[in-house]
Amino acid sequence: MTLLFDLNSLRPPRSGIGYYTQHLLEGLREQPDVEDVAGWVGSTAYSGTSLTDLMTDQTSLQAAAQFSDGLKATLLRKSRGLPGLYRMRTVVRHHASRALRRDFGRRGYIYHGTNFIASRYNGPMVVTVHDLPHRRHPELHAKVAVDYLDHGLPRTLRHAQTIIADSIYTRNEILEIYGVPEEKVVPIHYSGRRARSGSVFH
Repeated sequence: MTLLFDLNSLRPPRSGIGYYTQHLLEGLREQPDVEDVAGWVGSTAYSGTSLTDLMTDQTSLQAAAQFSDGLKATLLRKSRGLPGLYRMRTVVRHHASRALRRDFGRRGYIYHGTNFIASRYNGPMVVTVHDLPHRRHPELHAKVAVDYLDHGLPRTLRHAQTIIADSIYTRNEILEIYGVPEEKVVPIHYSGRRARSGSVFH
C-alpha cells in the first residue's frame, strides 16, 4: 500500500490539523503493509529521508513553504480575509502540485486529505473531516472561511471513497448535512495507539 498526503498543514505555525497530520504520518510509516508514504509542499514531493527531514526540521519546512517570510508572505496572510483571494491561494497551491498529483495517481497511491478540502485527484481518496461548526454556527467564523468550506467540502465528500470522522457526533453531522452514503463515513477516534491509523485504507 502506498499513501500520499498534502503536507501544507505541517507549515509553521503548526495547527491542530498539522499535528494530526504529523502523528498520522508517523503511525502509518510504522505499519508493515505500508510500502511508501509520500507528500508534497508546493511543487516538491517528499518521501523517505526527505519526508523525515521535513517532519522533524522546521528549517526544512520553512524553506519548502512558498512565501514563508517577507512581504509576499505578509500579503498572502492578509489575503485570507479578502473575498475571493483566500480561495485563490488554494487554487495556486493546487496548481503547483498538479503534475506530481497526476504522477502519484498513475502510480496507484491512495491520497488522504487531512484538512477538510482535498486537492483534485485521479485515484482513490480518503478525507478527514474534523468537525462542522461552520454549518451550525457560521456567525462564529470568518465569512471567507465559511464560504471556502461551503464551496469546496461538498465536492470533496462526493469524490472521496472513504470519509474519516473524528467522532460519532461528527459522522452523524456529515450524514445529516451532506447526505453522503452511510457506508462512506468511518468514525475513528483520536488515540495514542498509532496502529489504528492504517485500518481505514484496507
